Amino acid sequence: MPTFAESEPDRFKWITSYDRKFYPDHFDVALSYYQRHIDRFRELAEKASDSVRLYRDIMKATEPDRTQMLRIFTRYVSPKTSVEMLKRVGKMDETIRNFRKEFRTIRLVREWINRRDYDPMLAAIMWEYKDRGKVGYDLTEEFFDWFENRFPPPTWEALGKRRGGAGHRTQYGRSRIPPRVRYRHPHQLPRESRRCRLRAL
Repeated sequence: MPTFAESEPDRFKWITSYDRKFYPDHFDVALSYYQRHIDRFRELAEKASDSVRLYRDIMKATEPDRTQMLRIFTRYVSPKTSVEMLKRVGKMDETIRNFRKEFRTIRLVREWINRRDYDPMLAAIMWEYKDRGKVGYDLTEEFFDWFENRFPPPTWEALGKRRGGAGHRTQYGRSRIPPRVRYRHPHQLPRESRRCRLRAL
């Protein structure tokens, strides 16, 4: 069986080959997708008395507008807070209490958000995060398909998440840890199972 060292000369062939767009080719499609969210954020910023009020007003919006405006909020107002943190309604007062001193003033927020020539760049940044993780999910799904075709049950079984979803819980929280293959000969398995499992540990 070939070793990993023997494949080193052509290692460039093993790069994940999913298509990605050239910069800035996606400006137009990104702007058409996010323009209404940017405009709505701009409207709320003009009406808000301060950045805390802007945050509260955004939280009153319905999805998907709320999440998209929170993504803008993290860039223009509060880069220290994640969207996941901001969108928790039950923790809103706590988030304000802990981070309001770090919020950019509403005057500066209005000044920068009103630079409409920045809209394409903001949309492009948001677009690049829109499908974050999708390439990894696609690759994982392809692995499962290949594995099941190459090693069909009942001798082998592939278990775990094919695509998105919460990761496996560890002592450090949830994490999507790559699967590890275990092998035992079918005769070593209990008669009722006669299979080896691929577990995400």
